[in-house]
Amino acid sequence: MPTRKETMRAIVARTRVKEGREAGFEALAAGLVTESRRESGCLAYDLWRTKRMNAS
Repeated sequence: MPTRKETMRAIVARTRVKEGREAGFEALAAGLVTESRRESGCLAYDLWRTKRMNAS
């Protein structure tokens, strides 16, 4: 749990990946997830994918 001097942050990022490049992006992003979870203080880091083509 954070102390008074620490602040919890939640970041939600969205990106669109060109058709046919999904697998490469997911492989790269999976590595970033793994490394970020190793960082001190990281409580959660997840990658989600929508099934909707025109999600905004």
